[in-house]
Amino acid sequence: MERRAVLSVSATAMIAAAFAPIAAGPTLTQNATSEESQMRVLRIYEDAQGNSHLEELVIPGGRFRGREDLPATRVYVREYQGSQVIDWMPTTTRQFVFPIIGGEGTEIEVSNGVRHRVRAGEFFFTEDTKGKGHITRSPAGRRVTLFIRVPDSFDVVAWARGNA
Repeated sequence: MERRAVLSVSATAMIAAAFAPIAAGPTLTQNATSEESQMRVLRIYEDAQGNSHLEELVIPGGRFRGREDLPATRVYVREYQGSQVIDWMPTTTRQFVFPIIGGEGTEIEVSNGVRHRVRAGEFFFTEDTKGKGHITRSPAGRRVTLFIRVPDSFDVVAWARGNA
């Protein structure tokens, strides 16, 4: 198999692995009213003063799989080794971040000191492109992360509510 074909198959497998927890959830025909059947995306954003905040957006069960495609401008996978701390820094672009491999997850800290750990199978959305930014702490070990960049006009809140 050509190198390009092998890389394509590998990338597809990684993307499928990122969405595996989603596929295990209820189908569109199942009643999705329980807390467990609701997906969540952690939103990292800044306020008018440039301070970063966390907001957990609930995506009611079943609705996620019926949505239109994401307007991705770039999709890429990164592998990291060892512990890492990225001190106060705004994100470079608006993007979904899917930790695929990495048992302990990644810790995000925002301006008011609130911290949240995102583990493999969960995901978050960064849109704090101005201001103070956030701190990212990753534990030792191998981590693989999928990034899906979206246009500046993408509204993750409307998307989570099914209005995008």
